[in-house]
Amino acid sequence: MTSTLDFTIASADVLASELDSITFAQLATGSWLSVTVTVFDGDTSTVLDTWITTYYADEGGRVGLYHLASLWRNHILFRRRRDDAAATQPPSLTGGIRVEFTYETEGGETGTCSRRIWYTRDDILNTTLTLMNDKVPFVSKKKRTFFGASERFYVIGPTARTIRVTTTYVRNGTQGSSAHSLSTNIDSDSFARSTDVSPSRIQALLPSGASLREYTVMVCSGMTELDSCLYIVEQSHYAKRVQVAWLNRWGVYETLWLIGAEQLKTDRSADFGFTGDHYSALDISVVETFQQSTGYGSRAMADQVRDLAASPDVWRYDTANSRWQRITITDVDIPRPTPTNEAHACTITYRIAKQY
Repeated sequence: MTSTLDFTIASADVLASELDSITFAQLATGSWLSVTVTVFDGDTSTVLDTWITTYYADEGGRVGLYHLASLWRNHILFRRRRDDAAATQPPSLTGGIRVEFTYETEGGETGTCSRRIWYTRDDILNTTLTLMNDKVPFVSKKKRTFFGASERFYVIGPTARTIRVTTTYVRNGTQGSSAHSLSTNIDSDSFARSTDVSPSRIQALLPSGASLREYTVMVCSGMTELDSCLYIVEQSHYAKRVQVAWLNRWGVYETLWLIGAEQLKTDRSADFGFTGDHYSALDISVVETFQQSTGYGSRAMADQVRDLAASPDVWRYDTANSRWQRITITDVDIPRPTPTNEAHACTITYRIAKQY
């Protein structure tokens, strides 16, 4: 018997999309194949789900398991939401699951293998696990920030990486630059890494009296740069800003700052029908929504907003209560760029989501 899932490898890391379908072939027509699938919470022994199914080979001697990627996605999203029952912050960055496959054929052949599954929100075309190991999950390669902002830099993949930063600053009227290495905080399963790259932390690395202007954070393999993100430090011209976080297309959380105060917009809707002889509004629904702008930004920032709008998990930081709240995006307005102006001022409308 052959299988598109290589049972000669005891364990490996794969993308969820790589395990969307599994085909067993070279079976005797009509013979049975028993497959046991067990889903574990990361590398622990905690079982999230398990099932045993017996299949019968078709006329070509094949058995197919299909549409599995949605199962892995649902388990990972559920784990993230379960990790954050209090809804005080976005869920854990990793959300990884481990899946164990065991099969037995009618002829007595058996096999078992385990796979650690990487989740990407969207199928990344022509992307292999090797490429994923070297990716920094930022949709944008340039971000605006300001002193007082909290910024984190994420690296995904089981392989250790080095995070470096180069800075541009002004000291005594003269521009200077410097380079530094940053430590990373490895979470419990060593499957995702993050480090604090807030302007205040980078400022502390500079010579006394220097004023930080911009800095580039790079993920490196040894001294080889694999990917990077440029942070431009601006003055905070708005007294109020709101930070949003969302599960981006790579499967980790990314942040974006919205400027100005939230504008409350009441959304009213109703069904209409007859009550006796009177035609009136029934099932009136009143929902408070909030509208906010990104301010003018580049095309890359607009790509972030598109990615945010498509995300299944979006959060805003409630400054008054010092906690994160899950939100539901109800509308996004992204102006069309012109040949003479590539700046975008996107508007995002959202409401506070119901808690799970």
